[in-house]
Amino acid sequence: MSVIGAAGFLVAVIAFCTTFVLLPRLTERSDIVKRHNARGDIYSLALACHLFRLDCGRWPSEPKGLNELLQNPGTTNWRGPYMERPALDPWERPYRYSVNPNADSNSSAAISIASAGPDGRFGTEDDVRN
Repeated sequence: MSVIGAAGFLVAVIAFCTTFVLLPRLTERSDIVKRHNARGDIYSLALACHLFRLDCGRWPSEPKGLNELLQNPGTTNWRGPYMERPALDPWERPYRYSVNPNADSNSSAAISIASAGPDGRFGTEDDVRN
C-alpha cells in the first residue's frame, strides 16, 4: 500500500470512529448535562415562585405563568424581577408551569414546573420536573 493510500485509509478510519463512535457518546453526554441543567433551572424557578408568593401573597397565575416573575402583573407588593430572562429549558423551549389547586398552598407541591426534555414532548420518559 502506498503512503497516500495508507494516509487515506487512516483518514477514513478516523472519520468512521468520529461519526459512529465518538459523536453518539458526545450527544448522549450533552443530553445528560442538559438534563442536569434543567433540574437546576427548575429548582431556581421554584425558588423564584416561592419569593413571588411571599411578596404577593399568591403563586404566579397560570395564564401569565412564569412571565409574572419578570414583569409586575400589577400587584402592589411585587419586588421583582425574580429572574433575569424568560424561562427556557436547555433545549430552548419554555418550561411548563401549573398550579395544583388541590395541594396545600404552603407546600412545594402547589406548583409544577417541567421541561419536555430532549424529545420536546410532555408526558414522555425524558421529561424533567420538580
